[in-house]
Amino acid sequence: MKIAVVVSTFPDLTETFILNQITGLIDRGHQIQIFSRFKPTDSFNHPDVERYSLLKATHYFTEIPSSKWFCRIKAACWILLAFFYRPGVVIRTLRYLLGGERSFSYPILFTALSILRIHWDVIHVHFGHNGNLILPLKRIEPSTAFITMFHGHDLLMGLSDGKENYTDLFREADLILANSAYSLDRLLELGANPQRLRIHYVGIEMNKFPYRKEHPDLTQGAFRVLTICRLDEQKGLEYSIRAINRLVSTNPSISIEYRIVGGGCQEAFLKHLVEELNLSQQVYFLGPLDQEGVIRHLLNSDVFLLTSIREWLGMVLLEAQAVGLPIVATEIGGIPEAVVPGQSAILVPARNSLAAAEALTECLKNPIKRIEMGIAGRKHVEKNFDINNLNDKLECIYEDLCRSLKVTLASK
Repeated sequence: MKIAVVVSTFPDLTETFILNQITGLIDRGHQIQIFSRFKPTDSFNHPDVERYSLLKATHYFTEIPSSKWFCRIKAACWILLAFFYRPGVVIRTLRYLLGGERSFSYPILFTALSILRIHWDVIHVHFGHNGNLILPLKRIEPSTAFITMFHGHDLLMGLSDGKENYTDLFREADLILANSAYSLDRLLELGANPQRLRIHYVGIEMNKFPYRKEHPDLTQGAFRVLTICRLDEQKGLEYSIRAINRLVSTNPSISIEYRIVGGGCQEAFLKHLVEELNLSQQVYFLGPLDQEGVIRHLLNSDVFLLTSIREWLGMVLLEAQAVGLPIVATEIGGIPEAVVPGQSAILVPARNSLAAAEALTECLKNPIKRIEMGIAGRKHVEKNFDINNLNDKLECIYEDLCRSLKVTLASK
């Protein structure tokens, strides 16, 4: 199949779940092209980007000239060139832009002529706001299956901006995918059609996250707690740091290290909090790391801590469990789906640093329990979040949707 994947930024180190889908579909013999609204600002690249030559398959949205006349000249050139390879698309695009009461949109023109330069079997859009942006392409090319997958931030936008934000997308997309049951429930609240809605988990490549055969020995060093996330308010890192403060104060004879991997808008605030609590010898900010660095720290930690106050699934929880790390996390959003509560993870109320500290203490004092939690977590991820199995399911979703669409169009 020919599949167009539309994303906000590519490549993006924080969105390996999209990369894993893309490489998995390529491995299955599908023709993939990536259309990205923005270029990345990170200096790191995932190894698979180079291994699969994905930058050669990536097209960035064209900039719209600020000058009205330059914009018109550019549009005329694009229309003439596109007419030679897909005249039908040019005609349908102009008919759509010039028809009805809507004003002429140069962004839609350039986007349509860029993405629809060939006929795709599937256009798979990641994030609902991108689905809104690309939806006119479904109207221009109705024979292409149009899928939008929601991941979390896009749902938050819909919940805050009003139910009407995604009305057209819910009505016209052939399929809406949710990354968790929690996300699916929020989509239903926003008015998504249950018949065009289904859960499709994001996953990880299990062979890239080796299970720890040997567990760190506290007699040989510190008790190491790890968090990997964006440093923003939703991740609740303030409560993690306060939990570490309690853990340190109640266990003065034990060396404790808390490592935070990631960057974000709260970094200065969190560093100030660490200084205020006199934790500079225990808390380390490591900044963003590539996958190799992430895996290295996962393998050399004792517990993974995530005190989010909003979480739609938690990809990093899957990675931590894959290597056999026990989890302490908040019982919110999609986290109870990402872990096995009471087996691979101890879940605590959000915004409760005392409960998080008590859970960490339980892990600290019971190394056998940590090992048992790690085994349960690895099994859970192998069963439910192996990207190879999930990509097999995604391939079936595409095939079923394309067949159904052909039948529907043939009956009209």
